[in-house]
Amino acid sequence: MELENVIGRIPIGTYEVVDFGSGNGRLTVPLLKRGYKVTAIDVSEESHLELKELVKKLGYTVKTAGSLLKLKNIKTVVGCDILHHVDMETALRNIHKTLNRGGTIIFSEPNALNPVWYLYFILKGIIKYEKNIVYMSRWNIYKTLKKNGFKNIEVDGLGLFPRSIFRNKLICKINDRLGNLPFIKIFAYRYILRAQKTHE
Repeated sequence: MELENVIGRIPIGTYEVVDFGSGNGRLTVPLLKRGYKVTAIDVSEESHLELKELVKKLGYTVKTAGSLLKLKNIKTVVGCDILHHVDMETALRNIHKTLNRGGTIIFSEPNALNPVWYLYFILKGIIKYEKNIVYMSRWNIYKTLKKNGFKNIEVDGLGLFPRSIFRNKLICKINDRLGNLPFIKIFAYRYILRAQKTHE
C-alpha cells in the first residue's frame, strides 16, 4: 500500500522518475509497469545487476547510476525505506541540488514513534541495521526537509498497524485512514512525505 501512496503522489505530467535507493526494484518495477521512465540510484552494483535482469525479463529497460549527483534538473525523486539507512540530511541536501525548480520528492518511511517497528526488527534480528529509524519522527522529518530548502512539505500518516496482519480490505482501509487522523498520526505506522524545491 505504501508503494501506491508514493506512486499516487507523483505530479501529473511526470514521465521520468528517479528511484533513490532502488535496491533490486521494489519501487522501480511498479513504476515501469505504470509507464514511467526510471533511473534507479543505488550504491550496490549487485542490486543494479539484479534489477536489470529482472526488468529485462519483464520486457522493460531501466537506467542505473551509483550516485544521484551525476544527474541534473530532475523533476521527481521517489524512494521507499531508504532515508533511515543513509544520512538523511546529506541525502536531502544532495537531492535538493539535483532537482529542478518545482521538483518534487516523495518518500515512504517507517515512523520512529510506532512501537510495532521495534518489535518487528528485534524478532527479525535486524535492529542493528535499522537503528536510524529513531530519526524518522514526523517532527524530525519536517525539520530536516525545511532545513535543506524544501517547501510545501506534507508528512502524512499511513496506518497504525502493518496491513499484513489484516485479511479484510475494509479493515485495511480503516487502518490506513486512522494513521492520518490528527494527533493519532504522531504514532502512524508509516509516513508518506512529499515536498518541493521552490527556490534556488
